[in-house]
Amino acid sequence: AEIFDSRGRDYHESMLRFPDARNDEFLNIIKYADLRDGQIVCDYPSGGGYLEKYISYNIDLTLLENSKVFMQCAMENSNARRMLVENYRIPLADNSVDRFISLAGLHHIEDKIDIFSEINRCLKHGGKFALADAQEGSGTANFLNEFVHNNSDDGHEGIFLHNGTKKELESSGYIVKFMQPIAYSWKFASIADMTEYCRLIFGINRATPQNIEYGIRHYLGLDEKDGMYQMGWKLLFITAEKC
Repeated sequence: AEIFDSRGRDYHESMLRFPDARNDEFLNIIKYADLRDGQIVCDYPSGGGYLEKYISYNIDLTLLENSKVFMQCAMENSNARRMLVENYRIPLADNSVDRFISLAGLHHIEDKIDIFSEINRCLKHGGKFALADAQEGSGTANFLNEFVHNNSDDGHEGIFLHNGTKKELESSGYIVKFMQPIAYSWKFASIADMTEYCRLIFGINRATPQNIEYGIRHYLGLDEKDGMYQMGWKLLFITAEKC
């Protein structure tokens, strides 16, 4: 939360300036969340509420966030209910939620079993937890923990999903229904847009745009297709059901 409180506005600016760059990422997590009309759904950590515009179902959505800055950003562009999470204790009743969605935000939490258990507490029996984050050893993880870490005053020391994550979820009261790395692209109209987006969203303040482009090509891959510049990205997508 402290990291995002210090640079949350830059992150939010990147999402406002390039709102469609990560369309594939948001649509994938919606797919694996298995949403239905009438469900009670939580997005955690929700950032500035960016997932909301991708949800076409008639649901009761709550945005849960650790960062006060992101919560303020969400107030500017979201109609969903918003709640601040303090000390990773979710302010919701037991067995009250149908779906939890968590996209690329839990790699800043060291004790994932604790938060997995807390989410499980809030889920109804048979409720589902859709999680996507970088996987240890992947190009995405290495880009973040090597390139971003070395080129940002804030650094980046993500604690990523790994081979033991399935057991951590099972020990927290879930049955893992789906677990697979999925590759897709972040898309931009120009390389300049791509490097600017990465500069803002990751707090890269020690590298030139040319250096950022090199880092993208080296760790992630960069293609031009259908008039768009496509930056490779891969996350491990998981759907887990409460026992």
